[in-house]
Amino acid sequence: MTDTYQHPDPAPWSYEYLPYQTGDGTEIPAFRINDENGDPVCETNEHVPLKTQEATARLIAAAPELLAVCKMAWQLAYTLGDKDSQESRDLFALHMACDAVLQKALPDS
Repeated sequence: MTDTYQHPDPAPWSYEYLPYQTGDGTEIPAFRINDENGDPVCETNEHVPLKTQEATARLIAAAPELLAVCKMAWQLAYTLGDKDSQESRDLFALHMACDAVLQKALPDS
């Protein structure tokens, strides 16, 4: 993990409810996640329940900000975790957990 960090796309992302309409007028729930310019990033799976779709859309929309917070925690835990104490060991564990997530999200960093 390098010290330089770049969002995949600038935050904030948003989501919107965009149901499909069938030929008989039945509404099929669906959500679209948009970047800061309103351009689509992805859509939820209309075959899963509405509440699950919305929870997924909310999580994806928060992804750039969650990634930034994870990076801040990674840096802070590294900076503060340099003493021989339980708190330092806990901070090192946090640093390593954040590192694993960041490597998954940003494999080329």
